[in-house]
Amino acid sequence: LMLLVLVVVGDVYKFYTYSTTRWYRADAGCCQWLVVRKWMKLILTRSFALVIGLDAFLTKIGQAKLVLANSESINIWVLVNIVIFIMQILGIVQLAIFVRERIFLFIFGGEDAILQPKEKALQHVWEALLARKIFEEHGTAKGLALMLSFDDADFQKLVLNERQFGARGGAVALKDTSSTSDSDVDSLSE
Repeated sequence: LMLLVLVVVGDVYKFYTYSTTRWYRADAGCCQWLVVRKWMKLILTRSFALVIGLDAFLTKIGQAKLVLANSESINIWVLVNIVIFIMQILGIVQLAIFVRERIFLFIFGGEDAILQPKEKALQHVWEALLARKIFEEHGTAKGLALMLSFDDADFQKLVLNERQFGARGGAVALKDTSSTSDSDVDSLSE
């Protein structure tokens, strides 16, 4: 329960800081309707996810309880059901998605650690160039397999490639190539 409270408080705080920096216009102040609409969307989607997630969790606990209550001794099928239950519980939070988002935020987010439209456009351009390079070098079938299995470890190897860029790593090379003109990024973000 405490973890749930921490996640909700963190999510609301992140959304609040994001909303105060992104939806404020110097000429007209805060766009009230936009802010209200975004907060309502946050509350409704999180409430819906809470109800569905809690229902699924209680269903899984009920099934595990039935398996354990109906068995007189622990056999292979009871162990399989317990392992499946534990794997489902551990799989609730998909850490790979969060790790990838944090790595992209670190590389492209800038000092404020918020992806502005220009930085988001730069990330999209980098991902598109990466996909093009993978498909050019490996062909369609192998390129598709590589793109589907691309994860945060591959991204780290790509960014911190010390063999190609020396001891300072590939992040320097990435930052050097990201110094495109603002007009190029502006045209992509519009």
